[in-house]
Amino acid sequence: MERLDRFWVGAATALLLVAIAGAAVFLYRYHDNRPPVFIAPPAATGTTSGEVSIGGAVANPGLYPLRQNDTIAALLEDAGGVTE
Repeated sequence: MERLDRFWVGAATALLLVAIAGAAVFLYRYHDNRPPVFIAPPAATGTTSGEVSIGGAVANPGLYPLRQNDTIAALLEDAGGVTE
């Protein structure tokens, strides 16, 4: 009986090590090192300027006009798209 117990402890340990190694490989392989894209309105000056600041991992960061019914995708396209 002791031999059977050692087998199951060994099997459980091996399974745990495989799961930990798999998780480590997954996290290493799919970790995203690109800087985040952020879209923020400019600092409040008391009046609405109708512009939005787009920066981060975009081709042309800067201030862009905010039009009615604009989407984030349209604003990112205005900024030249997301960079690698």
